[in-house]
Amino acid sequence: MRGALAFDVVLPGHSVCNQNGGGMVEYRCYILDPEDHIVQAYEIECGDDAQAASAAEGLLARNPYHRSIEVWEHARRITKLEQNAIADRLDPRRMRRARSGVSG
Repeated sequence: MRGALAFDVVLPGHSVCNQNGGGMVEYRCYILDPEDHIVQAYEIECGDDAQAASAAEGLLARNPYHRSIEVWEHARRITKLEQNAIADRLDPRRMRRARSGVSG
C-alpha cells in the first residue's frame, strides 16, 4: 500500500495567484510521479484557468524532482504540465540545443 497523500491547502488571502477584483475559483493541482500517480496535492484560488496554469507551473518548478502536474477545477482537467517543457521554456538555450542535437 502506498503512503498517505500529502495535501497542502493554500489559504484564502495567501493564494499563489494574484487577482485584482472579481471572483476567485478554487483549483486543485496534483503533482505526479513518473507513473502518473499523485504524490502531492495543492488547493489554490485563482481568477481564471490561465492564472491557475501559471501558478501550477510555479509549483512544479519548486518540485523539480517530479515529472508533471495536473490542474483541475472540480471534475474538469484544465491542463497537464510536464517538467521538461517548463524547463525548455524557461531556458531557450536548452530548446535550441535539443533541436540541434547538442547535449549539455
